[in-house]
Amino acid sequence: MNKNGKISGPVINGIRTDVPTHAANYGLHNKIALKTSDQTLTQSSETLQDVTEMLIALAANEKWKFETLILYLGNSTADLDISFAVPSGATCQWKTTGSIDTILDAGDEQKLNCAGTARLAAVHGIVTVGATAGNLQMQGAQNVSTAADTKVLTNSSIVAIRLA
Repeated sequence: MNKNGKISGPVINGIRTDVPTHAANYGLHNKIALKTSDQTLTQSSETLQDVTEMLIALAANEKWKFETLILYLGNSTADLDISFAVPSGATCQWKTTGSIDTILDAGDEQKLNCAGTARLAAVHGIVTVGATAGNLQMQGAQNVSTAADTKVLTNSSIVAIRLA
C-alpha cells in the first residue's frame, strides 16, 4: 500500500490496476485504460479497427460497468463511428451520453460528429462475460469514407468497475 492508501499494481498495455483500499476491502476492482498517443484511423475506410490502448481485460463470468471518455478530431464529412467488441458469449449494452435514447449492443456502431476541432464524447455501458475471457475493446472508423484524417486523441480513457 502506498502513502495515498492505494494498492499499487502494474501498468500493462496502458492499463493501470491501482485499486483504492476501501474498494479492495469489499472485493471491488477497478481498471483504467489510458490512451498515451494519438491514433489516426485508416483514411477512406468505414471498416472498424481496434483503437490501440483502449481495452480492458475481462475474466470469465464477471460483470463490469464502464465509462469511456473519447477525445477525437476529424473532418466533418468523415465523422467518427465507434463500437465495442467483447469476448464470445459476452453481452454488452452501451450508449453515448446525451446523443441517443437507444441502448446499443456489442458490435453496434454510433456516429460521433466531427467539426474540424477536438471534441469529447462520453460512453456508459455494462458488460456481462460468459465462460470465455477476453477484452472489452473500443473500435473506430470513419463514418463516411473520406481522404482526411480521423483521430482518437491522447488521454482518451476507459474506466471499468467490476460489479460481480
